[in-house]
Amino acid sequence: MISVNLTITAGFVVMPDIPCKRVWIRAMLDNVRPVWMAVNATAAVNHAWPLDVGGYFPTDLKVDNVNDLDFYFEDSSDMVCVIYEN
Repeated sequence: MISVNLTITAGFVVMPDIPCKRVWIRAMLDNVRPVWMAVNATAAVNHAWPLDVGGYFPTDLKVDNVNDLDFYFEDSSDMVCVIYEN
């Protein structure tokens, strides 16, 4: 398993092209706002899965590629940790 921390400016981010079998996702404990996550869709406030501060997606996601994930960050200081198995 490999872990990647994302730090970006506020707005949208699509993950890089990395083939995988499944992923686990967690929002960092010191985030300010929820991070919004979607699979094979564009993430937006109220139109994606909310990851609250320190929250995590409740199960592993079976995806073929890390770039199937899309995130929307409301605050530029927020981060998520994505762990993937390839």
